[in-house]
Amino acid sequence: MAPSTVKKRAAPANSETVPKKIKFADPEAEAEAAAETDAKPQPQAQAEPGTEKAAKKKRKRKGGAKKAAKKAAQLAQPTPKTQQPAPRDAAHAYLGAWAGDRAAWKFSKARQLWLLRHILDAWNIPAPLFANAAAYAAALPAGNARTLTLNKMKEVIVKGVTPAEEEEEEEEEGEEEDAKEKKDGAESSEAGKSDKKKKKRKKAAASDKNKEKKDIITQEMYDRALILVKALS
Repeated sequence: MAPSTVKKRAAPANSETVPKKIKFADPEAEAEAAAETDAKPQPQAQAEPGTEKAAKKKRKRKGGAKKAAKKAAQLAQPTPKTQQPAPRDAAHAYLGAWAGDRAAWKFSKARQLWLLRHILDAWNIPAPLFANAAAYAAALPAGNARTLTLNKMKEVIVKGVTPAEEEEEEEEEGEEEDAKEKKDGAESSEAGKSDKKKKKRKKAAASDKNKEKKDIITQEMYDRALILVKALS
């Protein structure tokens, strides 16, 4: 019979070669040899290139996912809107800054227009603020704002104070118009139809009513106009 051939397994490429233990007759020489073997640095197993690349890609994907989630969370949160003050309150604050802290005051054309437009109105410009408003008007530089304000005050003085009888008549007319509008609204709702002509008449009557109210000059408005004409002249 032919002798059977035994195939030897090849040692793996990354496997560490274990040094053979040499036997010495002298125990001391054997101990020294063992100590030298242990002191030698053992070869470290090298990571496969493919595994390291895959780990880097995985870390990169995780970082990108975290950034995307953070950005989505920020976009999902509603942006807080700053509430703007009412024009009346903003104008009062503007006038107060002009009178009290001129260094922190900043010019605003919109606030100035509002003040000059309502300077005769006791509700928009109460009595405690009128002195500052008159001083502000007196400090206006030469130009359109100063000229228009002066002309407006002169017109008020020429017209004079509206008689009390006319004010009462206008109030009665206003009440009659309100009652008529309510009646017309009830009739139109019952009929279920909207009349365009009626709407136009109501709109025109409302505009005329507002115009008449603007034309009314009270004693306080007249007195303020006198003060402003003197300040602006």
